Amino acid sequence: MRSGIVVIALTAAVLAGPAFAKGATPDGTWDGVVERSGQRSALAVELTDADGRWGGTVKIGGITSPLEGVLVQGNNVEFEVPGEGVFVGVVSRSFFVGSVSGGGSPGAFSLMREENWTDAYGDPVESSGP
Repeated sequence: MRSGIVVIALTAAVLAGPAFAKGATPDGTWDGVVERSGQRSALAVELTDADGRWGGTVKIGGITSPLEGVLVQGNNVEFEVPGEGVFVGVVSRSFFVGSVSGGGSPGAFSLMREENWTDAYGDPVESSGP
């Protein structure tokens, strides 16, 4: 099952095309899952870029931790989470997929960019009724 999820996520990332179309970068909020030894956990990553100095936080299993050693080169992203291991992945538009090593057992993660949806005029879509 795990390998099927990884294959689907990697295929989606490759098919998504260029990583940083129209000035997009990996900074932002990413939500998804990390899977190790058949166990899935919710994973949220916040990547920040302060004048080329990358940082951020991660939330795994309800625990938020700072990212360490964040390295971004093109569409390749690497960071370490104390006690969880080293995460190495590739960003392609709205997908961020990769592997995790250390921290117990190897695994894989698959994330999607969290988007703020607005209408064509930049206002939140609201509905009202009778």
